[in-house]
Amino acid sequence: MAGCRAGLEHARGEYAALLGADMPGVTGALISLMASRAGEARAIVLSDGDAPRPLPAVVHVASALALARSLIERDERRLRALVDGLGAESLAEAVWRAVDPAGAWRQDVDAPGDLAPRRT
Repeated sequence: MAGCRAGLEHARGEYAALLGADMPGVTGALISLMASRAGEARAIVLSDGDAPRPLPAVVHVASALALARSLIERDERRLRALVDGLGAESLAEAVWRAVDPAGAWRQDVDAPGDLAPRRT
């Protein structure tokens, strides 16, 4: 949450994308799709099956920054608390699969073995 707050403090636009550095399958096309759906929403996330995932997210910077500061003051560190507190709207799988048919955004790299071998 502290890293998220720090990033939001330096954001220059009205909206910002939040994603983990260990999410190599997130593409510009996916973030663009999410941003195009933001409209009046304070946050957009992706549905995975029946449940929304907290990352990646596109958030309204001012709203997210105020909430992140408040959550930190209350010792809350979960990103899910941030997107839930913003009332995040979820993009259904049928929508995001248009730009990510394989669901590559879900790949989480925690160890070298989590990466698919590269072909040369």
